[in-house]
Amino acid sequence: MTNACIFIDACVAFAEILGENSDIMDTFKLSIQRKKIPCYISLSAIGECTKKIDFTHIFFEKVFRTFSEGYFKYSRQRQRKSPISPLVKDDFGIFEDLFNQLRKSTGAVLQKPLRELEKKMVFELERILRKKIKIDICSFLNIFTSQALTLSANLRIQKVKYLQKQLGFFKIDKTSPDAAITGKLLTNVNASPRYPFHEDDANNISAAWSYKKATGTNVVFATFDFRTVNSHAEEIFNLIGLQCANPLYAPYYV
Repeated sequence: MTNACIFIDACVAFAEILGENSDIMDTFKLSIQRKKIPCYISLSAIGECTKKIDFTHIFFEKVFRTFSEGYFKYSRQRQRKSPISPLVKDDFGIFEDLFNQLRKSTGAVLQKPLRELEKKMVFELERILRKKIKIDICSFLNIFTSQALTLSANLRIQKVKYLQKQLGFFKIDKTSPDAAITGKLLTNVNASPRYPFHEDDANNISAAWSYKKATGTNVVFATFDFRTVNSHAEEIFNLIGLQCANPLYAPYYV
């Protein structure tokens, strides 16, 4: 086994839990398996990942139904149409706008689950119109509320599997971030005002640096976060001597 390891960011763990970026994740996992490279996630990254999972639970269990119904009725009223009349062909445009708004409000966190729900809703609406079935928005959303709850329940199962029982490809490491390194990163990494370098980013990288210092191991930090981390990989390496990379390339830096 090589004297090296990879620390994964919260977004990589979240991608594994949700099944996002599966092509890159499958290649990454195959590479580390072949090279026998151990992978870890810090407690700070676990905390960030848990926040994303909790946000996802709230979204699917509470926000999705309320927001979708409200947005649909608002859009119908703007078109001077009854918000409770049966669905028609023109409502495809409302659903398109609805999911665009949902993507804006959730950012990159829920892209795959939203795509799945959107695809199912469009197919179901097409089927209903083709068969000339009369159904209002409330009854239509009832079909997908249960699916949203199922997605949330599956996510809870995955959370236990990966973050509590540690049955995935990565293990939890309890090395704490180094406060001086965290401060150095926050002060010196020149991220753009639009995509600032967050304290979560600094803590996750700092924890990997602390492990490197404590063990003398070559550590690479793997993240999908291009705008605030990987685009500054050279800057971060020159600053603290730790390489950051997309999971696709991370195994080749060890």
